[in-house]
Amino acid sequence: MDYLLTLSIIFIQPVLWLGIIKVLLNNKKRLSRERNSFNTAIYQNDFELKHFLLGFLLFGIFGSILSILVGTFISVPWIILYEVLLLLNVVLIPYRLFPIIIAGITTLITMIPSIFDYINDNFDSSIDLSMTANQNILFLISLIILISGLFWRYFVGRYNTPEISKNKRGNRVAGYLLNEMTVFPLLVLIPGDQLQKAISFWPTFMVGHQSFSLFLLPVLLSAKMKIFKNVPLKIAKKIGNSIIKLGIFGFILTTGSYFFPIVTLYSIGILIIIYLLILIRIKLQDLKSEKWFSDTVEGVSVIGVRPSTPADKMGVEIGDRIVEVNNKTVHNENEFYEAILSSPTFCRLKLINRNDRIKITESAIYNDSPNELGVVLFK
Repeated sequence: MDYLLTLSIIFIQPVLWLGIIKVLLNNKKRLSRERNSFNTAIYQNDFELKHFLLGFLLFGIFGSILSILVGTFISVPWIILYEVLLLLNVVLIPYRLFPIIIAGITTLITMIPSIFDYINDNFDSSIDLSMTANQNILFLISLIILISGLFWRYFVGRYNTPEISKNKRGNRVAGYLLNEMTVFPLLVLIPGDQLQKAISFWPTFMVGHQSFSLFLLPVLLSAKMKIFKNVPLKIAKKIGNSIIKLGIFGFILTTGSYFFPIVTLYSIGILIIIYLLILIRIKLQDLKSEKWFSDTVEGVSVIGVRPSTPADKMGVEIGDRIVEVNNKTVHNENEFYEAILSSPTFCRLKLINRNDRIKITESAIYNDSPNELGVVLFK
């Protein structure tokens, strides 16, 4: 066999490097968009890259522990096909990534008899693709879904850049693009000694009469959705909670598939369909909601809050409407900052939240730096 494809896909890890490049490009686009819309970067730090690296580390450890405890083994042809499809997705459709769907497509392709025969003819004959039981793929997809839910729940929606546009009524409204991704290494077992034949020092071990190798499979996670009428962080948590439950349901299906193998492939399809339905349902719920993040003539609307600023510490949230600052009524951005300057070291805000409830909060602020209050308003 020609090992060039195996070596390039498995050891060079193009999915990982393309993932890093895409994250850096996303960061550059966000900063450019913020500076064009608000004359400054709302979030100065490179949170996209930090989330990428943190996900790489935490999800890699968590997922690998579960994978090895269960004894998940995947064939080299499945891995190569999965990564090739991921690469095509990242290169050809970079604005929308489908890692979970691709795992399902990979499984279906490797089950087509003609493809199965081709793989066996062109890859090492010592590798028995039937060894990679469908239960392993079902567990793998369930695990990816679970970790995807954790990514949505604990990483997405923390930094929200508003994008200003006009709705059908001509009112200025703010939308929020949730757009983050990571790649994490998942430790799996590969049946056969194909890796050792490509790399002589690659370690293998025997389980019964079958040899296995350890391998780190790069798994891509993507979270992308544009929100117009709900607080982005709440939406991200809602999506995350639903997907986490789906991942746990997938583990239950995996257990049942060992007793009823016929349900395995159906279970893979059901998980992918439910995953898509979760995203579609929550997107539709956002579109059907009544309240926009819109500009107002009664006070000033908060469309962003910088982390670790006085506004953040005072509990100011996206969607709040500031009607008084230091006991002075405000109707626009100029009046807002003039009221702050009337007391340059202390700020008292009267807010009306999205539930039309009045909230009063106060805090010390940076001397002579009203812009450092940390709120983002309509420009």
